[in-house]
Amino acid sequence: LYAHYLSALDDLGLAYLHVMRPTANEMVVDPVLMARKHYNGRIIAAGNYDAASADALLKSGGADAVAFGRAFIANPDLVERIRAGAPLSEPDVTTFYTPGAKGYTDYPKLAA
Repeated sequence: LYAHYLSALDDLGLAYLHVMRPTANEMVVDPVLMARKHYNGRIIAAGNYDAASADALLKSGGADAVAFGRAFIANPDLVERIRAGAPLSEPDVTTFYTPGAKGYTDYPKLAA
């Protein structure tokens, strides 16, 4: 069924298709790779990617871009950390969607 719907999206002229990938232990079929197989437009993938897995996906042509949600929340300097090969701060999910700055502006930045 998804193969039919995904291939039908080609005719709609979408700017891109954003495909969310569930956590690895929930995944039977990788929806990003399934989307690439049946959809010819641009794909932005998201869902628990790290620098290495995002790079591998991009190099394989499985997606055109990779979005980092939780990693950006916990690492306001994510791009610099990836470039430097530095470890990432873990997100505190208990602070997601709560009022105030805790969990949004108090993560440590990479030391100079």
